[in-house]
Amino acid sequence: MGLIGFLLLYVRRDSEPSNRLGLSWKRFVVAVALLWLPTLCYFLLHRINGPHYVLSALFATITLLGLGAFAIEITSNSALRFAPRRIISWVALALILFPVAATLHRAWTQRDLRPAPASAITHAPILLPAELVDDKAWVWADLLTGSLWYYANKPAFKIQFTDPEVRAKMFKFVWERGERQYLIQDSEQMKVYIAEIEKLGGKLELRGKVNGEPYFLVNWPSEGPR
Repeated sequence: MGLIGFLLLYVRRDSEPSNRLGLSWKRFVVAVALLWLPTLCYFLLHRINGPHYVLSALFATITLLGLGAFAIEITSNSALRFAPRRIISWVALALILFPVAATLHRAWTQRDLRPAPASAITHAPILLPAELVDDKAWVWADLLTGSLWYYANKPAFKIQFTDPEVRAKMFKFVWERGERQYLIQDSEQMKVYIAEIEKLGGKLELRGKVNGEPYFLVNWPSEGPR
């Protein structure tokens, strides 16, 4: 909505406004697009993405929009682009300010009202069962991968960053090495991979828990994953 508001102001600009910076609105819009579009295109086309990936580019774009538009206005030799008597100027201003108001409202309504803890919060280190500590034990996990490496120096693998074909080859590769495979069910997504393992002929044997999450030994048939 903020972008729409900015475009409204751009549409009602003078044909070629002059200012002491020598910067026209046309060149300014091109600069904003060159800053924003590459990151946006990468975000939309990349298979693995998260909303936080574009935050830095959005912040830079909004900063450029605000500072650039302000600089053009205060150095312009003609009348200001914002005309109080024109309804389109007020509509554009409302659209530009709406995302700000929405963000502040969300931050205010979702704020944590719990009192601050009296002392620093400490987390107990993760203690791995002996069978997982073994260098030849392969661990498939999701949310605990970073914690396992930080607390126990144990590499674990985020298998959700693969597709079913790659996972099947991965399971077969480890099986051919004669090494054990374990799966920690530390998120809902891991149920999908449990189903895939069972479809490939594997059976999951519950062995215990890691940091409160169940973990399984994957037992493959004698001929390996199908």
